[in-house]
Amino acid sequence: MMAEKSPERLALETRANDLGVKAPGNIGDKKLAARIKAREAEIAAQDTKPVMGASGAAADDGREQQAGAKVAP
Repeated sequence: MMAEKSPERLALETRANDLGVKAPGNIGDKKLAARIKAREAEIAAQDTKPVMGASGAAADDGREQQAGAKVAP
């Protein structure tokens, strides 16, 4: 007989499913949480990359460049 899953475990599994994290059913809570955290970090890293426009230039993020100011690429 299988033990009932805790609310915390169910929340982990739901979050993993939402993020597309694949894991076997017998994975431990700590390992599943680590995979979720890694996936969230991947998503956050993708969100910080500049979006390229049709011209190939990075999209304007609204910051104005001051004369003589150095701007990181």
